[in-house]
Amino acid sequence: MIWIGLLAVCLAALGIADAMLLELSRGTFTTGYNGVALDTAGLRLGFAAASLLLDATFVLVLWGLAIPLLQRIGLARVQVFGLTAALTLGIAAGLDIVRYQVHTIVGDLLALGVIWQLAAGNVTAVANSALPDLGSKALALCMVAVAFGVVLAVARFVEHRLEGGGVSFAAPRIATVWLGAGAAALLSLAVLLAPWAAAERAQTALRGKPSAAMLAGLVGRATDVDGDGVGLLSRPPDPAPFDGDISPWALDHPGNGVDENALAGDHPRDFAVPPPVAQAGLHGDARPDLLLIYLESFRDDLIGAQLRGTQVTPVLNRLAREGAHSRQAYVHTPYTTRSRAQLFGGRQAPYPDQDTLIDDFVARGYTVAYFSGQDDAFGGSEALVGMDRAHFFYDARQDIDRRTSRSTHSSSLQVSWKTVNERVFRFLDGLDARSPLFLYVNYVDTHFPYHHDQIEDLLGVEPIARGEIRRANAERLWETYLNTAANVDRAIGDLVERFRRRAAGDGTAVLVTADHGQAFYEQGFLGHGRALDPVQTRVPLIVWGMGGDWPEPSGAADLRGLIHLHLASAASEPRPVPRFVPNPERRILQYLPNLDRPSRVVLRGLDRVDSYDFETGRTALERPDGEPLPESDAELESAFQKLIWSWEALRLEADARTRAGAG
Repeated sequence: MIWIGLLAVCLAALGIADAMLLELSRGTFTTGYNGVALDTAGLRLGFAAASLLLDATFVLVLWGLAIPLLQRIGLARVQVFGLTAALTLGIAAGLDIVRYQVHTIVGDLLALGVIWQLAAGNVTAVANSALPDLGSKALALCMVAVAFGVVLAVARFVEHRLEGGGVSFAAPRIATVWLGAGAAALLSLAVLLAPWAAAERAQTALRGKPSAAMLAGLVGRATDVDGDGVGLLSRPPDPAPFDGDISPWALDHPGNGVDENALAGDHPRDFAVPPPVAQAGLHGDARPDLLLIYLESFRDDLIGAQLRGTQVTPVLNRLAREGAHSRQAYVHTPYTTRSRAQLFGGRQAPYPDQDTLIDDFVARGYTVAYFSGQDDAFGGSEALVGMDRAHFFYDARQDIDRRTSRSTHSSSLQVSWKTVNERVFRFLDGLDARSPLFLYVNYVDTHFPYHHDQIEDLLGVEPIARGEIRRANAERLWETYLNTAANVDRAIGDLVERFRRRAAGDGTAVLVTADHGQAFYEQGFLGHGRALDPVQTRVPLIVWGMGGDWPEPSGAADLRGLIHLHLASAASEPRPVPRFVPNPERRILQYLPNLDRPSRVVLRGLDRVDSYDFETGRTALERPDGEPLPESDAELESAFQKLIWSWEALRLEADARTRAGAG
């Protein structure tokens, strides 16, 4: 039957398209960048079989809905066949575009970035430039109408040519379609709910497929009896399936006698998360110049590292020797946008339009200049950081034609350290005002794929090609990363020299840190944002020119307050040297991936790391190196309570601020 052939074509098209997009967006079958790598035959075979089941569920459900509708409006058999094919593949393509953000993958390969740029990001302008009398919605409707008209015309032509040829376009029985969809769905659910540890990586990849998202959404809605948004496939499960007021993500209001999220009991009224270092305003009358250098995907162990006897970061090493370098500096969550907002705002739960370091320095009469090698509009950073309130602003959008990234999309756009320094030096040369300067500079060259054509060979390294990035080539990839870090270090040397030469304030201070670390397959993973381990969350913190006591461990949200406390010391003679002071009682709260629905929360101290995994319900007590600590039931229960209460308190603080803003 010809419908069987259509089913096979649809399944093949969906499977191939998803596999290609998963590879392009996440390196699922090679690099595994910020995802999982299915790099064994068994994992790939298991993924392919499960993918086929999920896609069969998706296609057959669409058919079960579309075929009766198309038959009811009186279309001929061949027209029903053609439009069913068009709907199935069209809806699948639309879901793929949204799910994988195809525009971020293809970038300028399809010239979408250029169109976007020319239209200043305005889709309606693109449509109007093509057809001045039509808006984008009208244009889209016209295109859809034309496409369906073509399908109908072709179907009529095919029907006429095949008359009497014995080809049957009779649609399958709807009962049979739904029976097939149900069987495929049950098998798919068995795969998605499979408890086997060996299948975890394949399951993670499968959950990125649109068909899996559709099935999970349908099952979630069907099994969410109490309407709290938590269903059968949810992780963690609903602790009270028939009570809509109790769910894992409900706010636990303190002291009301109800444990709304069924975790660690009712939140105590008197419990609060220890706040970041206080922000009491910039201390003292002195106004030293400050250079804040922010590095992308820059691991702390790059400081002092060598490759075949050559220092990777000689400039940063010197700044660390002359000032101080902490090995106990962490981000609260390993994502660029949030880490930067936490640093500038001094808050673990940053929010749009918060006051930031930029406001602090503007209020003190500083000239504030902000330079970034990436597109800092991404992720709503403009509202989180307040960069529009700086006196001078530059990011990669102003040099799109000099980009080192393949795509011009906001999530991908980057320019070289050479371009950034050129822009900074031009600004410094033209700066006539003698007011003190707060200068922020962000270098992004150490971001994936860790090399571009403006990176110089400083360490005798043959850079790995993007297509060769995979676990088997981890050593070559690491050396490529080291060489790029050496380039960034050279950029910092040139920048610091020019900054100090320009000094107009009462002294000069430099602070260097980063947005997050980067994993290089240490635990089978490449990238960041998948774990709260030291590899992904520990960052360099180098302080030069400022004195005072700086606590360890410290989090990104502490830096605003620490700058407030110690910047004035940069005016002292001789140049002060900071002191990092270990505090065994200090704990840094970390969460992943977000505050409202985390998969994991961590309290990190100098000698102990407590973590809670929401998906498995497991509490763990470990040393900083990951070795388990001896634990009793009482210790586990105490750690669990403190973890959950710390997370709840931060959520309550963020919720109160949101409600106050709305009011």
